[in-house]
Amino acid sequence: MGVGWIAQAVGLTSGGLSIALDRLERAGYISRRRHEQDRRSVVVEPTELAERMGGEVFGALSLRVDKALRHYGEAELSVIGDFLRRIRLAIGDDATAPAG
Repeated sequence: MGVGWIAQAVGLTSGGLSIALDRLERAGYISRRRHEQDRRSVVVEPTELAERMGGEVFGALSLRVDKALRHYGEAELSVIGDFLRRIRLAIGDDATAPAG
């Protein structure tokens, strides 16, 4: 994932995100590397530690979601996926804006 995309998604300035990423990297949760084709870009990736912790935190939720989705066929899952994509696009940048 690119740093610019992350900053926009979480509503931080590039400076604020840089500070947060520095802390996450020092804690061992992410690694940063230069993009292979665009050396000006930085790619942020979760480490094995972050992946393991994510599994511990969200594993049970993921199992429950998988169980709920087993009741749907491929065609229904396609419609659900399309619906969720359209909602995400409709919400767009307003997803991080305060309500009211």
